[in-house]
Amino acid sequence: MVLSLHILKKQVVKNDASYQSEAKLEQDMITNLISQGYSKLSVKSNSDLYANLKIQIERLNGVTFSPEEWKRFLQEYLDAPNEGMIEKTRKVQENHVYDFIFDDGYVKNIKIIDKKIFIIIFCK
Repeated sequence: MVLSLHILKKQVVKNDASYQSEAKLEQDMITNLISQGYSKLSVKSNSDLYANLKIQIERLNGVTFSPEEWKRFLQEYLDAPNEGMIEKTRKVQENHVYDFIFDDGYVKNIKIIDKKIFIIIFCK
């Protein structure tokens, strides 16, 4: 005689009030962030992503990059072609400030992330 053991797994029913699809969860999070003053950004290409990144880094540091300076900042530091994902990740985590020399000779520490904001959020 062969006996088999069957364990019934609880199946999530999509009509169940406790179920929330990933798409619904994402949309609710976006709505929540917009209600807190964030804006939704539509990014359709790498160019869009880099354009937004430039705006955010300029805002964070109170500077304006010329097109040539921005290209140089990306090549020298932020998106250096000889670096892999590990090196780029390390920049964000450990080396998030870069001494950048602008075309006019002005040197400024350029931050790519404001770690003080993360510390404040973490401590709340």
